[in-house]
Amino acid sequence: MSIAAGGGTGVVPTQTATNTYQLAFGDVIFQVDASTGGRVSKLSLSGTDMIVGPATDPTTWGAVFWTSPRSAWTPQTWPPPAAIDNSAYTPMISGSHLLMTGSADTSIGVAMTKDYAADATSGWITINYTINAKKAIKAAPWEVARVPRGGLVFFPLGSSVTAGPLTITQSGGMVWFDDAAKTATSPDGSKLAADGAMGWEAYAFGGVLFLKKFTDQPASAQAPSPEGEIDIYPGATWLEFEVQGAYTSIAMNGTLPWKVQWRVAKIPSSVTVAAGSASLVTFAQQQAAM
Repeated sequence: MSIAAGGGTGVVPTQTATNTYQLAFGDVIFQVDASTGGRVSKLSLSGTDMIVGPATDPTTWGAVFWTSPRSAWTPQTWPPPAAIDNSAYTPMISGSHLLMTGSADTSIGVAMTKDYAADATSGWITINYTINAKKAIKAAPWEVARVPRGGLVFFPLGSSVTAGPLTITQSGGMVWFDDAAKTATSPDGSKLAADGAMGWEAYAFGGVLFLKKFTDQPASAQAPSPEGEIDIYPGATWLEFEVQGAYTSIAMNGTLPWKVQWRVAKIPSSVTVAAGSASLVTFAQQQAAM
């Protein structure tokens, strides 16, 4: 599958270790761990890691895919159901696609599939998630990526934002969270929750921009509070850089597909990396349009 307008170059996945699969192009390395939830275990550009791996935190690491809201998980709201979060997924390489198929969680009644693909021409990594319902449910798709602390989160603001434990600023229609001090904590588990706009969010860290692009949803489509279309949670050594899709009814044996695209790009020296930076917003918008 190519995502570049007018064609592109699909990257062929390779197996690099017993349970590790990779999409590599240019200076980008994207890895998936089949043994631990089929989750993304690495995203790097020229050696700068934008995803926190297991060496930093033994359980809360990488990028995962859940159902939202967490309040609907049974029999408890934490930890996440192992079948979707950290149990082994079945891997398969199909052309330029890396497919990960999970087992069913009987409590929520879902199984997940993940389809990873990269286009070397455009630089986009496309992740097609699918919630496979084993019983009738209502849920929103939910991607959680753990990024290193110390960077700058920003995204276009839609109708509302609740800062939770974070100190944020707003300017130029954007929400900014500067984590340079790494002091934000959340003892009660609260997080920033927002309605975004324009269908993207970004994280600047170590001279690299990590951009997520997705279909923007109205605030009315969000999962019940405290969830949002965009969520940010401060962990001990990572931030959870999250996006959620529309809260949707899924029939028994039905499916809910959802797509998120990732891109990493080196930030030019001419761009100011700071809260409120117009040049940083312009750069992110340019990347989102590619």
